[in-house]
Amino acid sequence: MSIMEPDEWMKRTKLGVLKPRSKELKQLDAALVYFKQAGASPANLDMLIAAFDLWANSKGAGAENSERNKNGAVTDLMNQIIGFMNKNEPAAHLRPANLMKDIKEGAKLMKQGKLKPATHKPFDVGHVDKSKGHVVYEEFTNAELTKAKKGWSDAYRSAELAARGIAMVGRDTKEEERFRRWFGNPDPARVALVKQGIDKVLMAFKQNRVTIVNRPEITLHYVDGVDPFGDMHEGFKGDSVYGYVYHHQAGSGYRVVMGKHFLHDADPIEGAAQTVYHELTHKVLHTKDHVYTKVKSRSLALQRPADALTNADNYAYYAISFIKNI
Repeated sequence: MSIMEPDEWMKRTKLGVLKPRSKELKQLDAALVYFKQAGASPANLDMLIAAFDLWANSKGAGAENSERNKNGAVTDLMNQIIGFMNKNEPAAHLRPANLMKDIKEGAKLMKQGKLKPATHKPFDVGHVDKSKGHVVYEEFTNAELTKAKKGWSDAYRSAELAARGIAMVGRDTKEEERFRRWFGNPDPARVALVKQGIDKVLMAFKQNRVTIVNRPEITLHYVDGVDPFGDMHEGFKGDSVYGYVYHHQAGSGYRVVMGKHFLHDADPIEGAAQTVYHELTHKVLHTKDHVYTKVKSRSLALQRPADALTNADNYAYYAISFIKNI
């Protein structure tokens, strides 16, 4: 299902000179134009959805009850957006087609004695800190714990300042420039989308129980191919990474595993604090790792701004820029 053209949207939602378009509706208009001009991709759709939600939330009686929907334009656009999402977004939340087959095969192998049930040894409770949010630190020495707490504290402060700063875009030229550096032109729809993400991350810092696990020497392995009994291959080692989260998905307790560089980077802000924020965006916003480092993240914002909106490092560097001049 294709999404209607901006001209059609404007024509069908026009109410005359006595009923001008609100600020939120103008942002939606601009987002639709950008979506059509920049390319109808799932990444650009995020901005359109954010703008639509912003306008819909401004309508107390609901978007579909708005006068702008007198000929069904709002309903049509909403259904078109949903249709585009269903067609283009991967169904990662669905069960694999062969899941039941795998379960039955596993049960058969267990019955034959060829497969034993796995046992799980739980981690200890670790060190719990509720001074800022709710953090559990696992497998840190006392000296390492001090550094880890400082990293969390800096990231927490960055999250608070970023939420305040993003709200000033459009009213403060300095904040507009900061936004442009990490996310591209500060058009209303883009700003609304990033603000939504920044606010969600701050809420995670404040409300979610986050577990930070110290694994400086861990090696991540994976099975090559679909055979669960296939050869194991080495993915990456903890001494070469800052941190990772399982499949970039939110799980119980928001568990974040930190590699060697989390505590051993010469710059604690760009090391520990940036890593904490970076990994939480994977959990909260399902961000990707299109690129790493400051230079490449800035380049991404300039050359491929749509990808910058889903890149973890762009969010993380934007946040820590409030506590360090980068």
